[in-house]
Amino acid sequence: MGKSPGNLARNESNDNQAFPYNEEIRHKVKNRGTYTEPVLIKKLNKILIVAFVSLWAHLMTPSDSSGAAPMEYQVKAAFIYKFINFIEWPAKAWKNAEDTLVIGVLGENPILEALHSLPLNKVQNRQIKIKRIKNLQDLKSTHIVFIDESEKPDLKNILDHLKETWVLTISDTKEFAKMGGMINFFLDNEKIRFEMNPEAAEEAELKISSKILRLATIVKTQRSSEAN
Repeated sequence: MGKSPGNLARNESNDNQAFPYNEEIRHKVKNRGTYTEPVLIKKLNKILIVAFVSLWAHLMTPSDSSGAAPMEYQVKAAFIYKFINFIEWPAKAWKNAEDTLVIGVLGENPILEALHSLPLNKVQNRQIKIKRIKNLQDLKSTHIVFIDESEKPDLKNILDHLKETWVLTISDTKEFAKMGGMINFFLDNEKIRFEMNPEAAEEAELKISSKILRLATIVKTQRSSEAN
């Protein structure tokens, strides 16, 4: 059933309020003819999402920053917190519908303090707990683990230990995603970016939303790259 002209006008007005740059984009498309409106909107959406997460991290920085983690780790912690909304764990990863989501940090890293500094409200109806991981056995009690760069010499053993578990692995270590990690932060022109290894996540039965995958650099494990 078609929409009436009145409904179409109201919908267009609502779209302009939700996305105030529509008129400017239409003007550019009309005059340049190079890009279509959907392409420009997608590009701008990507910029806005990244900017929002960085701004959110900045706003959440404690007013007394004398003992706070560096801003780089505040931003990374904010990313991790927001990732939760775009990850689906298998039902068997939880004891019950309200089981606590545990974020662990393996190794000495400022991100532990940064995570503690965030106002961690419920996400997906679950409380969030932050803990330091002291041994490999503790890894299996987490749903997300951040692995410090100091653990790189033992990284293969750590990732092997997590096989057949449903733990999302994150780091900021060079080659981490290629080695089988799932999310890796890196700096690009002094901006924090991230790469993702969907294959590694799939092996752990984790589903990553396409919304967040579109913002990431996609990486395959080294063995897969060599085989192709």
